[in-house]
Amino acid sequence: MKKLFFQIYQKDEEMKSKKPYRYPVGLFCLDLSQNLTIMSKDKVIQLQHFRYQLLPIQSDQQELWAHLKDTPEELIQKKNQYFAEAIGKLEDYTDKKKYAHVLHLTDDDHYILKIGQRKSTTLANEKLQEHVAENWPFCYVIIDNDPNNQKMVISENIAAFSTPAVLSKYLASIFKDILQHYGLNIEIEPMFERKDFWRVVRNQSITRLNFTVIRPNMARISKSLPKAFRAAVEETNSHKSVIAFNAPEKGVLENINEQNESIDGLVQYAAEGGGHIKIKMQGKRKMIDTAELPVKSEVTQIELEGSVNALIKFFKELTKL
Repeated sequence: MKKLFFQIYQKDEEMKSKKPYRYPVGLFCLDLSQNLTIMSKDKVIQLQHFRYQLLPIQSDQQELWAHLKDTPEELIQKKNQYFAEAIGKLEDYTDKKKYAHVLHLTDDDHYILKIGQRKSTTLANEKLQEHVAENWPFCYVIIDNDPNNQKMVISENIAAFSTPAVLSKYLASIFKDILQHYGLNIEIEPMFERKDFWRVVRNQSITRLNFTVIRPNMARISKSLPKAFRAAVEETNSHKSVIAFNAPEKGVLENINEQNESIDGLVQYAAEGGGHIKIKMQGKRKMIDTAELPVKSEVTQIELEGSVNALIKFFKELTKL
């Protein structure tokens, strides 16, 4: 594997009484085999967009609510307040030998977190003597906790987590643990562009469509769901429902197009972060997942590490996308 290194060295003046030693104060490299990535401050960072839903765990079993101070109705009203408390607890809620959680910035309903993972790599000094060094690569997580938005934006950094989706699942597991004490559950789903779904399926022979739909708790994105489906989800307390359309043997699905309001309504809700879709095309073994069509944006590291006022303006605009 080819590697490109550029280093700036500085003498350690405090080590004069010992053997002369130089250490790197600036390093630009990409070494995937060692999981080492040290970025320049103007590096462009890719961001992926997610939506989260905050849902009461139960609504009709009194024994679950015996230790809680809120009724299910009150819990729905306070869900974002309790999620804000969960974000505040995140720094202490981790295996500190393996993961690091840092609340970098907060303003009203907006938060920037840094989530890192402990790695080790082998480095060599000028005498070509190797030693193992600790490294904590991290990803940025931007959260908009406005009840009308509930968005999460996660940066890409393969040295820390293989994909933003992997980090979203890690965060979901941590938040689920914290939120269950309030009687709440969280589901995090990647967002995708509705037009990208229709671009993929247009003029294709579709044999199977699987919709995984998260129970809606945001009125502005749930309007596109059929009323009967919404009612059934509420009555059964289903947090994650699967709607499957399967063509007959040797046949294909029909009317899978934007003019089909029932299908397009499900697509629109899923695209807004309300779930995901898997598509099986005739003659192809692999199913296409809308998780492979994520909404992305770009930012420089300078913007994420900038002044408080600049950051507030920046991430309020970012989470509107």
